[in-house]
Amino acid sequence: MNSTRVYHTKQKDIILDLLQRNHDNHMTAEQMLSTLKEENNPVSKATLYRFLDCMIENGEVKKYNIDHNASCYQYVGDRDDECSYHLKCNSCGKVFHVDDNTINKMNNKIEKNCDFKIDKDKTVFYGICGSCNGKNE
Repeated sequence: MNSTRVYHTKQKDIILDLLQRNHDNHMTAEQMLSTLKEENNPVSKATLYRFLDCMIENGEVKKYNIDHNASCYQYVGDRDDECSYHLKCNSCGKVFHVDDNTINKMNNKIEKNCDFKIDKDKTVFYGICGSCNGKNE
């Protein structure tokens, strides 16, 4: 882990608490700002992005590019988990982690047969989640 010094302020503690409470979720910066505002703990966009950048550099937060112009963040703390692939619902926009052996086998086969290593941090499969699929039937 890198050693960028992060001075803790009340706003940073509020952001950290939000990230820790949502460690199983992927949140965009806009979602974080909105949630903090709803919880009567508003922070500035600049403060949020500066703190996220520090946490990314320290390895405490992972940043995932889910669309051409959108990123989401996930708190990983000091876990040493290997990144998994992502699924994004075209209907509701929710992003899911998936660490499936079938996908890992596909990745290994591509690496071996095509001499190409897939970047899991940037791999997103698009489709329809179970909840939205049920609505469409």
